[in-house]
Amino acid sequence: MGQFSVGVNTYTAVGTYDHQEMVQLVVSLSKHSAMPVTDLMLVFGQHLLGRFYTMYPDFFGDIRSSLDFLEGIETYIHTEVRKLYPDAELPRFECTRSADGLQMVYRSPRHFGDLAEGLIQGAVAHFGDHLDMTRLNQADGSVRFDLTLLS
Repeated sequence: MGQFSVGVNTYTAVGTYDHQEMVQLVVSLSKHSAMPVTDLMLVFGQHLLGRFYTMYPDFFGDIRSSLDFLEGIETYIHTEVRKLYPDAELPRFECTRSADGLQMVYRSPRHFGDLAEGLIQGAVAHFGDHLDMTRLNQADGSVRFDLTLLS
């Protein structure tokens, strides 16, 4: 298991942490790197998808497309994560599949829509799909992602 320290805190792969700590880390990194917080969260989400693939290859199983993978986050992946980490506070993804794409609505009190977008981008890149993605921030704090297959 990996672990790292920042200041007085040590982080491990099996711990649960206050999401505000992550926000503080990203804001600090943004100040030091001059990279906007939004960009850092997108890049981190893309990186995180790769880490998930390395650490939990069973979650990817026989899945052959990003749409199939993303559609299964709530019903398969989050179910399995809750078995491993019963106290995990996971975001919700409401998915609606169509013939040419997928609509995903991300809901979380943490408001990590940028991280979710980075994870989606990471999945699309991982599977090598050609998609158009539109993001719509909703008045209720949720984020809607419309993914459309390109021919």
